[in-house]
Amino acid sequence: MEKTIEIGDVSLHYSVIGNGTPMILMHGWGCNHTTLASIERIAAEFHTVYNVDFPGFGESPEPSSVWGVEEYTRLIEDFVK
Repeated sequence: MEKTIEIGDVSLHYSVIGNGTPMILMHGWGCNHTTLASIERIAAEFHTVYNVDFPGFGESPEPSSVWGVEEYTRLIEDFVK
């Protein structure tokens, strides 16, 4: 199921599938959540899989300023909460 969540002033797109222990998939630079689709399907057999599009990739719009590792890390920490 495709979803979007607002975290602060950021709109984060993600998919969620499966049941079980939560697992978050995070794509590499220049990719999006579809890159990890095969892993998502296999992991969903045992996990609730959250497959995110980082801001500026896939269906998530670009952030309003330039982001570094710290901003992406904080976003995922807030997403987990």
